[in-house]
Amino acid sequence: MKKAETLVVKESLPRPITGLERRVLRGLLRLLFLLRYQRRHARLCLEKVGKLRLLITPQVFNPNLFGSSRFLVEYLQKYPLPPNSRVLDLGCGSGILGISLAGRGVEVIATDINPEAVWLAAVNARLNGCDAQYQTRQGSLYEPVTHEAEKFDLIVINPPYYPHSPKSPLEQAFMAGPDLEVLRGMLVGVAEHVKEDGCALVVVSSTIALAPCLEEAKRAGLSWELVAKRRYWAEWLLIYQFQLAVRRAVRQADIHA
Repeated sequence: MKKAETLVVKESLPRPITGLERRVLRGLLRLLFLLRYQRRHARLCLEKVGKLRLLITPQVFNPNLFGSSRFLVEYLQKYPLPPNSRVLDLGCGSGILGISLAGRGVEVIATDINPEAVWLAAVNARLNGCDAQYQTRQGSLYEPVTHEAEKFDLIVINPPYYPHSPKSPLEQAFMAGPDLEVLRGMLVGVAEHVKEDGCALVVVSSTIALAPCLEEAKRAGLSWELVAKRRYWAEWLLIYQFQLAVRRAVRQADIHA
């Protein structure tokens, strides 16, 4: 499976930021949210993202108020995904990522720890006419797909990536635990649930200390590459592609043969 050619980055990673810069950026982003978006996030609303219509409740991440989901949806629009592929939308929230793919003749399993998000994603799938290819399951991380050891051609993840403990269902969409435990679990689990020739696409922020998470993914048998980046206010949004390290090594050997 090839990665999409559009939006692929050729330049290097953004400069790593210091701890002080990271705290300042997070403070600015939080202030932006409080000033512009908090009231909108606190009510039931119908959002339009591209051609998708999404019902959003106060305890579910609103993809229209933040750039990460929209960025990944745009990348996925030109991602070469064969018909009949199996896709896992891990931590689906409103369902935007999986729903954007379900209309392409692929089977989507969407999971979330938040029961309200699971219900809402199913509603939005029906609202967008793709519920026949779309299934929702409730549970933490990969629990909903572990029983049958399911594997997928593509796993899409817009994870929580701020190092704090969540205190509400909504905060679970942002807070990954003091040591980014949730983000680490999402990345490491890719190795057990991606097909041999499949991959995972993950969007994160440049404001987080990602290196320890990448090292843990490497120990789990994964390789990765940065495939797209976009400036968003005071941060960079980054899309990483993860795949089984053995598979990537074989493909590179075939290229050079």
